[in-house]
Amino acid sequence: MSPVVFLVAFVLLSLMGAVVLWLRDRTPSSMEAQMRAFERELDALSPDAPIGWQPGRPAKRRRTRGSRTG
Repeated sequence: MSPVVFLVAFVLLSLMGAVVLWLRDRTPSSMEAQMRAFERELDALSPDAPIGWQPGRPAKRRRTRGSRTG
């Protein structure tokens, strides 16, 4: 086989890999995805966010002395 065949095969495999990576890592463009991203940003900027809070995870609430119910 000629070296040109190996070069063409390498280029095709590289392009396929690039397309797979692009499809996997592209950002969602739906309206709901944009609203979720905006809400995450608002939560991160919130002054009431607990220390150690990470966007996308529910916050752990601490009990205070007067907050017992039941």
